[in-house]
Amino acid sequence: MRYEKAETVLRIALDMQASALGLSLEEIQRNYSDKPLSRRTAERLRDAIERLFPQIEQANPGELPKRWRLPGGTVNGLASVTAAELADLGTAISLLRRDNMDVQAENAERGIAKMRALVKRPVMNRIEPDLEALTEAEGLAMRPGPRPKINAEIVSALRDAIIARGKVRLHYLYRGSGKRGYQVVHPYGFLYGNRHYLVAWSESEEARDFRSFALSNIERVEPLDRTFARKRPRLPVGCLTNLNRARSSGMTEPRQNFSDICPLDIPPCA
Repeated sequence: MRYEKAETVLRIALDMQASALGLSLEEIQRNYSDKPLSRRTAERLRDAIERLFPQIEQANPGELPKRWRLPGGTVNGLASVTAAELADLGTAISLLRRDNMDVQAENAERGIAKMRALVKRPVMNRIEPDLEALTEAEGLAMRPGPRPKINAEIVSALRDAIIARGKVRLHYLYRGSGKRGYQVVHPYGFLYGNRHYLVAWSESEEARDFRSFALSNIERVEPLDRTFARKRPRLPVGCLTNLNRARSSGMTEPRQNFSDICPLDIPPCA
C-alpha cells in the first residue's frame, strides 16, 4: 500500500474514533481526496480499517445510511501531533485575532494548550524546536482579498528545509519573462498575503542576497544534501511583520529595496 493510502486509512480511522455519529461511505467518498472517491474505493478503505481494527462497530444499527465508528482509545497510539500542525493552529489563531474574534481565539488557544498537555514530554521536547522555527518563519499579511492556491507538497518540502537548514534547488517560473529556470537557495521563512512568498538567500551570481519567491511560481523543490549557516541566527524580530506591511502597501515591484523596513534587504524575485 502506498504511503498516501496508508495516511488516508489512518485519517479515516481517527475520524471514526473522534465522531460519536461515525462515518458513512458517502462521507468517506467526499472528505478524503481532492476529487470524490468512487463508492468502491470508499468500501475498500472501510474494509481495510475493519481488517486493521476489528473493534469497528456500526453506529446506527438498522438505519440508513450506515455509519461506522471506532471505540475511544483504539488508534491513540498511532496518532501524534506534529510541529507543522501546531504551527498551523497558531496561524489560525492569528487570523481569528486579525478579524477581532478574540473569544474564538482564546478558545482555540485553550484547545492547543490541552493538546500540548496530552503529548508526552519526550515527544514535545523533540518537536518544540521545530515548532519555534516554523512559528518564526511564517508571517501573515493583513491585506484582504483572494488568496492564490499553492501546492501543499512544495510548502511541506520548504518547511522541512527551513527546519533542517537545508539548501534546496527551486525550479521557478519567472513572471517578468515567462522563462523557467532554477536557483539554489537557503530558505528562511514565508509571507502569506494576497500573494504567498518564500523568503530565501539565493546563491545565484546575480543575487547572492536575500530574495522573496512567489510560492505560486515555484514548480518544484529539489532538496540538496547540503546545509547552510544562517546569515543571522533567525530573521530579525519584526522583520516579517514589517515586510507584511510593505506587501499590504503594494511594495511588490521587482527589485524593490526593503532595507528601509527590514535589516535584511529582500527584493522580490522577478
